Amino acid sequence: MTAELAATATGWRTWRFGCDLCDRTLWTALDHQRTASDMARTNGWIVDDPTLCPACAIVAQHKERADETDRRIG
Repeated sequence: MTAELAATATGWRTWRFGCDLCDRTLWTALDHQRTASDMARTNGWIVDDPTLCPACAIVAQHKERADETDRRIG
């Protein structure tokens, strides 16, 4: 899931990032989607397709490495 714009009662522009693998969500209160995406990346989120929280990103990275090792051995 990419960033979704959400309006609030206070008038702030908030951006929501939801992990595509688990139920973690990151909310930001920044003016532009690009700034919100940069902030999410700084905090360990992968905001490409798929969007991954820091925990799921680490698991995905380890899985990729294991798959590469299996291909080399197999």
